[in-house]
Amino acid sequence: MSSRAIGYFIMKLTRFSGLQLAAQLKSLGTSVLIVEKNAQIGDIWRNRYEYLSLHLPHWADHFAFFPFPEQWPTYTPAQKLGIFMEWYAHAMELAVWTSSEVIKAEQDSGGQWTLQINKGGNGVRTLRPKHVVSLLM
Repeated sequence: MSSRAIGYFIMKLTRFSGLQLAAQLKSLGTSVLIVEKNAQIGDIWRNRYEYLSLHLPHWADHFAFFPFPEQWPTYTPAQKLGIFMEWYAHAMELAVWTSSEVIKAEQDSGGQWTLQINKGGNGVRTLRPKHVVSLLM
């Protein structure tokens, strides 16, 4: 994916809303790149303590295009959510760089973004997306 092709760039996938935003933008024909610091999508949930569950019933947390199955537990366990997040990224064919981190993000006076990304120890890439979305927990 060339930097010219990136319409939206999403970083800090701490919540599943980033995946859903990427899926929605992709469905509208916009190219999206997600950078995830962890080794796998969903590790932010998988790597929490064993008995953590979402505090809302699953029907309040459905993902765009793919609701949770009907037999899903009422309060989704964190590990199960992590697995679902990874599956969702694959099912929606989202472009994701895992084990990567934004090390510099600047916007010039004309509104052009320049990002530098450490791509998992495999060098630093410079991208110039039209838009940047940073999701914080």
